[in-house]
Amino acid sequence: MHYFQTSWQTIQRIAQATGRFEDVAGFLVLARHATGKALAGYPPYRFSGAGVNSVHEKAGMSEEAAQAVIDRLRALGVIRPAPAEVRCCSRYARWEVMQGELDLALPHAFVDSPKMFSASTPLRRLRTAVACDEVYAERLENVDPAALRLDALMVMLGIYRHTSMKDYGGLDPACVYRHWGVPHRAPQGAAMRWESEPEHRDSRAWPDFQRACMAHALRDPQAPELSHEEHHRFWNAFYSIERMGLVYEAVALFDGNAVGDGARLQFTLRINDYHAGAVSKDGDPCLLRNVEVKEQSARLGCYHPPGVRKDDEGNPLPEGMWVVLPQRIREGALVGIWRPRFRASTPDVGAWLHKENAAIGSVAESLMPTDPWSNQW
Repeated sequence: MHYFQTSWQTIQRIAQATGRFEDVAGFLVLARHATGKALAGYPPYRFSGAGVNSVHEKAGMSEEAAQAVIDRLRALGVIRPAPAEVRCCSRYARWEVMQGELDLALPHAFVDSPKMFSASTPLRRLRTAVACDEVYAERLENVDPAALRLDALMVMLGIYRHTSMKDYGGLDPACVYRHWGVPHRAPQGAAMRWESEPEHRDSRAWPDFQRACMAHALRDPQAPELSHEEHHRFWNAFYSIERMGLVYEAVALFDGNAVGDGARLQFTLRINDYHAGAVSKDGDPCLLRNVEVKEQSARLGCYHPPGVRKDDEGNPLPEGMWVVLPQRIREGALVGIWRPRFRASTPDVGAWLHKENAAIGSVAESLMPTDPWSNQW
């Protein structure tokens, strides 16, 4: 098992109580080292073998700072020394982790690095990255950079909390999404050509998700909307995460309005990330790469980055994509879904891969001519 389970509610409680990136990061290190086995009648993920040294190394802080984190977590009541009967069962049990519902699955790679002291883990990237996106630098100049780092960590954890690969192919679009309009459909051979452009250059986020991620920073938790500063802090965190490469966009086909009730993921058309699968055969499955392998991409689909195409007067055109789909797919919505780059190998991911590969394979097979010399397309 290459993931661990922890509590989103407990993490929010720590962030609200202390307002420190280091405390949430230290708790994640302890939670990562909590055993997934039941001990002495206690449930899984209750006892951790990590301590000051682990927090020091994996969260990227001094030993003195790591000790202070442990002290604050003890004072907050989220950890306490493991009882004697548990230590008899496991000599590695050091702390009892007092957390709520285990509703957040995180990959070990979020905390663990292949090489010790490497800055490659998401946890270390979030700590060491430039705290403020240049777009928001002036608007947030009075906000402590340490607070902005905590914002980024909490938004990243919120993304994990609301990600379901099987249901959405990534983050629930009712949290953050980018809608791709389909202004034109036209017959092409025995199929239909869909032409699409993003309706907005930037993503859209729903207020409930923003408030959940920014609960530690809200001046008035009962307010129906974020203040201007809170709004800017959320988007600064989200775009910082994107800039660090911790999330990327996948353009997926849903059978209806993806942010409405009941819309179902059909399959992924394109991965807007080179390493995650836009080109790499080892990356996430998607239709355009599948047909490109069969050397039919120019006939069956193409993605245009922003500025590549020009209009008649030489002005750069916005981002766009076209794809040929079977006639049986007459309705649907194209949505930019955000995916965490580092994912837990949960049953949800396995079910998504099986479903995705089956759907993409079926569509690709129906599009490809059986006769390689056919002029169908």
